Amino acid sequence: MEIIKFYPFLHSLPSSIKSKIDWEELYIPNSYEVLLMNELAECLNKNIILYKKDYHHKLNSLLSSIIISAKLNSWQITILRNYEKKFDDFCNIVTYNNPLQLAEFPFIESKKESAI
Repeated sequence: MEIIKFYPFLHSLPSSIKSKIDWEELYIPNSYEVLLMNELAECLNKNIILYKKDYHHKLNSLLSSIIISAKLNSWQITILRNYEKKFDDFCNIVTYNNPLQLAEFPFIESKKESAI
């Protein structure tokens, strides 16, 4: 799970969630892309994740179904579009709230269910 070093905010996710994630869906940025990601994250005040384009996801393991995407205003969308032109064509940029917000999803057992 070395890829998490590029997305340090993901350390805040509970271990039970991290163990279910398909980490292969995340794009490994080069040093220039890391600088761009950090710049964009600071500019938007959002968390940024780069995903591989055309990756075949495993069922119920999409990180994007676990954490809630950020809603961007028109100014933020314009900034994001300008940054997209600077990134590799093999990745998609997704913004997430800062701090992260977990979605409700079916494959994490509740404490009640796990006690049965």
